[in-house]
Amino acid sequence: MKQILLAQLILLLITLAGCAQWNAVKVGVAATTEKAADESLQVILWQFCKAASIGSIERWVDGDQELADARMTVCGKDKQANVVNTDD
Repeated sequence: MKQILLAQLILLLITLAGCAQWNAVKVGVAATTEKAADESLQVILWQFCKAASIGSIERWVDGDQELADARMTVCGKDKQANVVNTDD
């Protein structure tokens, strides 16, 4: 009887230790994922705000001043800058 209880206690401890390790793994993965997502967003914003050509911006905006203003807001630029192609 004592051997069965001892075996059950050992299994319980192994199970609990596994849960503790799993939680540590989840925390580590979450931190790594968050960092990767933050870095990806920084790259995307740099491309969107700094690397995009005027032509690509004009094609994307396609005459929509609200879309142009939204880009200016995201990029921290003056909304008075006209990035909308006014040529017909």
